[in-house]
Amino acid sequence: MVSFGTSTPPTKGGEFAFDGLLFKTIIGPIVVGVILRLIDKWLNKDR
Repeated sequence: MVSFGTSTPPTKGGEFAFDGLLFKTIIGPIVVGVILRLIDKWLNKDR
């Protein structure tokens, strides 16, 4: 379990749920965008 920006170790499930929400709402779209960009570059390279 990795928690970003917290100095204290998470003791409750709430912090983990918050981290999961943070990952889904912020990091998720960034990762998807990067992957889509790479696929687009790879497809355009063939032409």
